[in-house]
Amino acid sequence: MWHPKLGINDDWIDVLKAFPDRFVIGTDSFVVTPGYTGTNVARIFEQLSWMQRGGVEKVLSYLDSDLARKIGYENAMRIYNLSE
Repeated sequence: MWHPKLGINDDWIDVLKAFPDRFVIGTDSFVVTPGYTGTNVARIFEQLSWMQRGGVEKVLSYLDSDLARKIGYENAMRIYNLSE
């Protein structure tokens, strides 16, 4: 089932559950020059808008807390060898 408010479907949730050590979900910041009119401008602002509306948090909130913490935080810490 597709979850339009989350932007994810049950198949992806199943994959995240099956391979919890293989995924990182997070956000990055877009910096766009004022007046930018390049070919990707619509896509850039659509993605930025989705993130600003809490898209990542919505997806993570659909997962149980242990899986959300692993995918939203712990995997990145491990993969990139970051210290707390």
